[in-house]
Amino acid sequence: MIEVEKPVWRGPAFKREYDRQYREYNKEEVLRRQRDWYDRNRGKKIASVRSRQDHKINKAQLDRKYSAEIQKFYTEARRLTDQTGVVHTVDHVWPLNGKHSCGLHVPWNMQILTQAANDSKGNNEPEVWWE
Repeated sequence: MIEVEKPVWRGPAFKREYDRQYREYNKEEVLRRQRDWYDRNRGKKIASVRSRQDHKINKAQLDRKYSAEIQKFYTEARRLTDQTGVVHTVDHVWPLNGKHSCGLHVPWNMQILTQAANDSKGNNEPEVWWE
């Protein structure tokens, strides 16, 4: 194992560079540690990969199943923008990546709002959640 001169801590960029050099000079040791971790945590790794794969499959199935209905929201938002001159956008009632929850990209979680209303709503859940 080759020791790499550790730089004086000056921020994340220096840490990344040190880690890159360490991995470059100690490839065999890094691979050995990764294999050891995998052998000890095989079930955890397989579950993690399958979970990501299932999520991708389910998301793709939802997208295909409701794509026509979802497209109608975007078409209607464009029509309202052209008709009124006020920018309208498609909003998710439950944000896709909220603080306490996450919604889905499905028709029953969508609404059309003006850009100003959507900006003021931010990434917040509906007020009903907190009542």
